[in-house]
Amino acid sequence: EYPRKLKKKLGNACPPIFYYAGDLSLLDRNYIGYVGARTVSAEDVEFTKNAVRKTTSLGYGVVSGGAKGIDTVSGTEALLSGSFAVEYLSDSLMKKLKNSDTVRNVQNGNLLLLSVSKPDAGFNVGFAMMRNRYIYAQSEATVIVRSDLNKGGTWTGATENLKNNWCPTLCWEHSYPGNKALIEKGCLVPDEVVEGMIENEFNSVKGVAGFLLDGFPRTLPQAEALDRMGIRIDVVLELFVPDDEIVTRMSGRRVCPVCGATYHTKFNPSTAGDACDKCGETLSIRKDDAPEVVKSRLVVYHDETEPLKEYYSKRGLVKTVVGQEKLEDTTRLTLEALGI
Repeated sequence: EYPRKLKKKLGNACPPIFYYAGDLSLLDRNYIGYVGARTVSAEDVEFTKNAVRKTTSLGYGVVSGGAKGIDTVSGTEALLSGSFAVEYLSDSLMKKLKNSDTVRNVQNGNLLLLSVSKPDAGFNVGFAMMRNRYIYAQSEATVIVRSDLNKGGTWTGATENLKNNWCPTLCWEHSYPGNKALIEKGCLVPDEVVEGMIENEFNSVKGVAGFLLDGFPRTLPQAEALDRMGIRIDVVLELFVPDDEIVTRMSGRRVCPVCGATYHTKFNPSTAGDACDKCGETLSIRKDDAPEVVKSRLVVYHDETEPLKEYYSKRGLVKTVVGQEKLEDTTRLTLEALGI
């Protein structure tokens, strides 16, 4: 049976045929995709293994491209963890099946291999680039471990997914130029990274009278992680602004690249026009304030973050404030909602 998730998300962009080895019913299970460079460091490997262990512990399998590097590390770790994996190969299906471990996992029903090229065909650049979209379409979310900047299959696949929103695009917040650029374009930081940062921070400040979390949790798994950490939440504040108004407000923001001053073309314009009225530098637009990036993030917000409102409403913790055009008005309403 043809991969249903691919047909639903890609439509006519799906290839007419897949060659495969393994149990096709594995396609009906849920996966997290892992993509990245063929050349990897020990740090990349360690991050990938830890993230995959978290993935499998939550009941997800791993979908990858079956190539060297991140693909192999993630798929192997999933199988070693007793989970399952799907690999969308660009070539050499028959060669892959000469590996005894691969054959054993296929026979045990834990591994499914699919390829659009003939089983004995060699490497093809076009097929290698296209298989990235199959990974994104098959997964509930895809983690980018390492990407080159403005080139390569990982970069192309990530930017294509950001444009089409086949699934949430997660990117390891590393110093790699490609990773940093993808996060600026709208990729999110994986739960695995954020949860570790939050837990370490709480461990270092135990005993404080109170705290404020801004931007965390963003997903139900993150909220559940807070519960597991034993962290008690007293109030959840929702600042509500309609989507079209958010796009307008964000796209009008301007920043000074030198002194960091922030302006808005409508609500807080610089007295110096397109220049900073503090240091005179020409103002710029942040890449993540571009309308297309904001709209992409709003899609992710409604899919992943909005369910938190119901999660915390069941506990009677949610207070909603409608965001106003003037900061002081929103501040006043916020303080009133909190009883301050």
